[in-house]
Amino acid sequence: MGNRNQQTALVFLGTGAAWGLPELNCPCAICRDMRAKGERRRRTALLLQGQANLLVDCGPDILAQLEESGVSHLDAVLITHEHGDHYIGLDELFVFKRIRPRGAFKPIPTYMSGQTWSVIKQRFGYLEELGVLEIRIVQPGEWFTCGPYHILPFNTDHGRFAKGSVGYLIHCRASEKKVTLLYTSDFMDIPDLHGDLIHPDYLITVSYTHLTLPTN
Repeated sequence: MGNRNQQTALVFLGTGAAWGLPELNCPCAICRDMRAKGERRRRTALLLQGQANLLVDCGPDILAQLEESGVSHLDAVLITHEHGDHYIGLDELFVFKRIRPRGAFKPIPTYMSGQTWSVIKQRFGYLEELGVLEIRIVQPGEWFTCGPYHILPFNTDHGRFAKGSVGYLIHCRASEKKVTLLYTSDFMDIPDLHGDLIHPDYLITVSYTHLTLPTN
């Protein structure tokens, strides 16, 4: 999965909402302004690039997002929850197997909670059967190692239609030092605020309600 001493870059592949921006036929000022300027924000996805290519979430725009960023391979994928805008692009990852010589491709380790996989499996279980993905179930509150990254999944409350929702705390290296990145994706609350989640170097979060985190 790459050189552990190599620095990591954080690439925002998309920062749009579940339906993208501007939203179709939306009359709000933001969408009107974006249309006038020819701007577009695709569905949210992140890429940690350098030590290894670690993709966080895989929505419907992922093919264009990876192509625009010149991504030639993925070393692992993290899925936060079972809403379509965060996983529906998984089938596009089949291309990484198709372009490799026979026998040269190894399934992409893909991490998510058991509840999330129980939903995604109904549609994309064949990707595991065909050796495109290697599903690895995470346990909230338990650290795991993914190549050069040390990762802690933690429960997030995203409502009754995404009961498997998790965020990820990721330890990596950037700018000659080790840094901690916390990513929550969509959520309304963090039920169990693990001590390791306080004071990350970088916080990337989306919430539906005002959230106050402890300061000490």
